[in-house]
Amino acid sequence: MWVAILLAALALLLALAAVVFVVVGRHADSNGGLTERVRSMAGLLAVVASDGAIAGAAAVGIDRASADSNQVVALLTSAFTAITAITTAYFGIKAVSNTAASALHKCEQETPRKPT
Repeated sequence: MWVAILLAALALLLALAAVVFVVVGRHADSNGGLTERVRSMAGLLAVVASDGAIAGAAAVGIDRASADSNQVVALLTSAFTAITAITTAYFGIKAVSNTAASALHKCEQETPRKPT
């Protein structure tokens, strides 16, 4: 029981840290370099916090259902699926976002600016 409470507190702490990173990042840098790094760290912290919360909930469920192996298998499967989905979505979106930003930056460098 204490393990679940500790994991939930850790997840809340990580989520709070992610919010702080986002707030600090909004006022950090005018050209967006530091802001992008802060957003990346905040997103990763949010993923870690949510994965930790899911793992904590699964641990509590397994502890309470330890007599029935079918329930344990169902809990482990659903927790693994949820953690995999969240983590894969984060890294997939991050990869596409980085690729788009890189392509846009390259296009801006190659396109000459018209004098006004």
